[in-house]
Amino acid sequence: MKTAGAIFRWILLAVMSLVLAGAFYLLVILGQPQDTPSDAVQVAEHQPLVQPLPALQTTDETALAADFPAPVMLLGTQDAVILSGVRYDAAFEDGFGRLATLEYRLPDGTAVTVTSIYPARAMALADKSGFTLTADMDGVLAGYRAMRLESEDFIRLCAQGAEAVYVLTVPKGADARLADLTKDLYLKETAE
Repeated sequence: MKTAGAIFRWILLAVMSLVLAGAFYLLVILGQPQDTPSDAVQVAEHQPLVQPLPALQTTDETALAADFPAPVMLLGTQDAVILSGVRYDAAFEDGFGRLATLEYRLPDGTAVTVTSIYPARAMALADKSGFTLTADMDGVLAGYRAMRLESEDFIRLCAQGAEAVYVLTVPKGADARLADLTKDLYLKETAE
């Protein structure tokens, strides 16, 4: 009787070992993510830093985009009024990165801020003070997947494009309109 029990125990251990090895194979070996997700953006690695220019304040989108080395993100709704626009340089790595920020006012009084940052690796130049990253990753800015940050009063979507970083900031009260707002964003190519 003891021999039958010992044999049964060995068979049970062998079967459990095979099941665990199979589970390990399925979960670890086959479950490995690919090196590059299919929707990942290929950032240009060797984007040169910019030569500093004097800051420019304007409400003319074309003038703002003129000396920006990458496409600038703009709000395309005709109802929006441009309150202010500024293009300036900020220290980055061993040179300068360039930022272009436009502030719009919608007919209902909602303030919308759109920022473009060059080069694409300069995500550190995006103002993150007071914001925390949320788990919501379904936002899209000008065709790029965006991460969502929130503060006490604002929602910010940040997306890294191939040539620049793009940021949209709206008040928390505009959360319901966020999907419609992001559809109205577009990239304006640099005037040459």
